[in-house]
Amino acid sequence: DTGRGVEAWVSSLLPRDEFKAFDWEFPTAKIIPYTLNGGAPSSVWYDRVGGFEPRYPEQTPSVERSAKQVLDVIDPAVKRGVP
Repeated sequence: DTGRGVEAWVSSLLPRDEFKAFDWEFPTAKIIPYTLNGGAPSSVWYDRVGGFEPRYPEQTPSVERSAKQVLDVIDPAVKRGVP
């Protein structure tokens, strides 16, 4: 899902004043060819080859790119003083 979709879902779970009490970040994964979807461009955090079972490992380069993307959101928030 996209960050916008997750934000809508999370905000539906909380009373509005509680949701607004926090500084939320809902990043969207980059669009990459997703092997489990026939290589179609998809907004996913990492690629998988073979399936979801533990015997099919994540594709490390795509996990590392996503980790960097998440850190690029977290680091500025920490610098702003978000605990």
